[in-house]
Amino acid sequence: MTPFRITWTAREPPLAPCAAWAEGDVAARLVARLLGFDDDRLAALEGVATDRLVLVCGARDALPWVDGIQYLGRHPDAPRLLVPTRDAPSVSPAVLDALITIRTAAILPRPSRIIRLDALRPVSRSVLDKTRVG
Repeated sequence: MTPFRITWTAREPPLAPCAAWAEGDVAARLVARLLGFDDDRLAALEGVATDRLVLVCGARDALPWVDGIQYLGRHPDAPRLLVPTRDAPSVSPAVLDALITIRTAAILPRPSRIIRLDALRPVSRSVLDKTRVG
């Protein structure tokens, strides 16, 4: 397969958010914000984390807000993918959906990369306490 580059342009109107992600210091602030949630609100979220990135999925009203956080939504032409709510990829979401061989994924911009969502797990206080990002 020939590699291709995805570029991003502003999307209007934005997609409805169903996930949020952050990297580095913003990810550390996101973890701190999530630790402030009560257990019922945490139970409404699923997430995945690395040492640099945190991604949480849930209903729009359950998602956290942190300065610098990025939101993802589902494009109607690519229901398996999460894409930025305010940025549109240069490649059709339907084409990206067809090219991605994993069940579900998030496509993140700048630099463009793919995060597998089959690793999503319920967000819990015990896991958040052990999460170190930054």
